Amino acid sequence: MSSDFFPITIGECCDLTTGFPFKSAHYIDNETGVRLVRGDNIIQGSLRWDGVKRWDPDNLDGALEAKYSLREDDVVLAMDRPWIEAGLKYSSINKNDLPCLLVQRVARLRAKGGVQQRLLKYIIGSKSFTHHVLSIQTGTAVPHISAKQISEYSFLLPPEGDQRAIVNILGTLDDKIELNRNINKTLEGIATALFKSWFVDFDPVRAKAEGQPTGLPDEVSELFPDSLEEAELGEIPSGWSVSSIKDQSSYLSRGISPKYCEHDEGVVVLNQKCIRGGAVDFSKSRRHDPSYKKIEGRTISRFDCLVNSTGVGTLGRVAIVPELEFGDVIVDSHVTIVRGTSEHSTFYLTNALLNRQQEIEALGQGSTGQTELSRTVLGDMALVMPPEDLLHAFYSSAVCLFEKRWLNEATSATLSSLRDTLLPRLISGELRVPDAEKMLEEAGI
Repeated sequence: MSSDFFPITIGECCDLTTGFPFKSAHYIDNETGVRLVRGDNIIQGSLRWDGVKRWDPDNLDGALEAKYSLREDDVVLAMDRPWIEAGLKYSSINKNDLPCLLVQRVARLRAKGGVQQRLLKYIIGSKSFTHHVLSIQTGTAVPHISAKQISEYSFLLPPEGDQRAIVNILGTLDDKIELNRNINKTLEGIATALFKSWFVDFDPVRAKAEGQPTGLPDEVSELFPDSLEEAELGEIPSGWSVSSIKDQSSYLSRGISPKYCEHDEGVVVLNQKCIRGGAVDFSKSRRHDPSYKKIEGRTISRFDCLVNSTGVGTLGRVAIVPELEFGDVIVDSHVTIVRGTSEHSTFYLTNALLNRQQEIEALGQGSTGQTELSRTVLGDMALVMPPEDLLHAFYSSAVCLFEKRWLNEATSATLSSLRDTLLPRLISGELRVPDAEKMLEEAGI
C-alpha cells in the first residue's frame, strides 16, 4: 500500500440518501412524467428504462424535488436484492438519464470532502465492495442491505491528484466501451430495419408494384417480384412460400443437462442468463465435464439461433451465435438450438426469430413459474420463406453488420477485463498512475 493512501469509510466521504416512497396513484404513462429510479431499473453498471414508472410533475413540490432529484454522476445502489447472479445492481447517473427521482430502497451516494464523485462509481463497482455486500445482506426471500451497512464499507482513498488520474484512466476505458455499445446499437438497428423492410413490410415489392425505384442495387432489386398474393399469413410476395421453423431446420433441439465443473478444461455451456439483447454473453457461461456426458453432435455453430425455452421473464429471448474462437460450446436443457439447412438459411431463420421474440414468449405453456416452450410448438411457427437467391442477397448485405458487432463486443470484453484488473491495483496503491498510463499507451489506448 502506498503511504499516501489512507483508510476511509463510505459514510465519511459521502452523503448517502435513500429514496422516497412515491405512491403509484400519481404515476402517469406519458413522457411528461419524471422517471423514477427503482431497484428494478438498476442493472450491472447502468440503468435500463424499459417498464419505467413516471411521476406526475404536478405532484412534485419543491422540497421533494430538491431532496430526491438525481444529478449527473450520482451513484445509485439497489438496497433490496442488491446482488443477483448477473452482478451488483449499481449505476452512475448519465446526462441522458435526467431528470429522474430516487425511490425508496435505493441509495444515492454523493461525494464530499475532496473525494472525486466519479471515483465512487469505481469504488462501488469493485469486487471488494461486492464482497462486502454479500457478507452483510440479510433476508432469505428478499436479501437486503441498510444505509448504515453501506456507510461502514472501508477502502483506501488515494490522494486527490491520483483520484483524478485514476478516474481519467478508467473513464477512458469506459468511454471506449460505451462508444462500442452505441455503435452496436446502431448496427443492430440497421440490421433489424433491413430485415423488416425486405421480409416483413416487403418494401421493395411494394415499390416495384407502384412503379417506383426500390433504392437497391439493380442485381438485388431484380430478385424481388412486383406483386403480392394471398397466403396463410396474409399477403406475401408472389412466388414466395409459407413454411415452418421445423421444415426449414436441419437441427432443432434442446441442449443437455450438464455436469458442471469448476476448472477451465471443461466445455463452455451457455444458459438462459447468457441470452440477452439478441446477443450471447459468455461471461455468464459455465463449464461442462465432457467425460460425464458426451457432446458430439450437440455443439453450436456460427449464426445458430438460441431460444430461451423455460421460465418467466426469460422465455422467448433469442440470440444469434457469434464467431466462436475458443473451442466447442454447448447449451443447457433450458435453451433450444435452431439451425437451418445452410449458413444462409440459418442466418435468415435467426433474424426472423430475433424479430418475433414477443410472439415466441406468448407461446409458452404451463403454470406460473413453470412455463415451457416445447420444441414442437416452436417448430410449428409459420414463417415466410423467400427464394434461395434472396437468402444469399440478405446474407451478403447484412452479415458485415453482425461481424462488426462481434468485433466490437470482443474489444469491449478486453477493455472491461483490463479495467477490472487495473481498478483494485490503482485504488490500493499497488499500481501507480504513471505505470498504468504506460500500460494503456503500450496497448494503444
